[in-house]
Amino acid sequence: MKANSTNWTIPAIMFFKLFLLLPAINSFAQVKTSYSDKRFTYTIIIDSTASDDSSHFDCLVKSIAIIEKTTKTNIQTISVSDNSFFCGSKNDLILFIEDENFDGQNDIRLIASCGTGPNCSFYHWIYNSSAKRFIRNKVLEKIVNPEFDKKTKQIFSTWRSSLYSHGSSTYKYMNGKPVLIVGSPGGSTIIG
Repeated sequence: MKANSTNWTIPAIMFFKLFLLLPAINSFAQVKTSYSDKRFTYTIIIDSTASDDSSHFDCLVKSIAIIEKTTKTNIQTISVSDNSFFCGSKNDLILFIEDENFDGQNDIRLIASCGTGPNCSFYHWIYNSSAKRFIRNKVLEKIVNPEFDKKTKQIFSTWRSSLYSHGSSTYKYMNGKPVLIVGSPGGSTIIG
């Protein structure tokens, strides 16, 4: 008795079609991730798309909803564009909640991009207590890999532009703006 070759061919073809379609289906998945501090809950909406070569997924944050905990009201929704990061990134490497201008109020920092090199750029929003809103700070966005030191009230940055060109910079707030006090701004970037 001769075996029918179509018995296994049709399921195999269906399996391979489904296998090839799964990345396209997953590329439209949206994920909500929440962070919080004493005063607010920050919910980010993350979209994912397959990379150009389909070897991995890239993610991007579409928006940040900021909810006041006591009243449970949305005080602000920030729309975000032009950011991209590896979908496997840990949550604590996407959104940072910390006092960036040393006024005692938490501010927010969102990853804008982080390539294969060590330089990461971020979007920054500083909390304005009189306006009761987070205001984008483009001056801070020029500082690569910022680390905010509450004790010294300084911002530290390490950067690298080539194998032989790398360094560190230290900034201090003067008249409400971060000013370079040590090093060179070699790793500075400007985000649109």
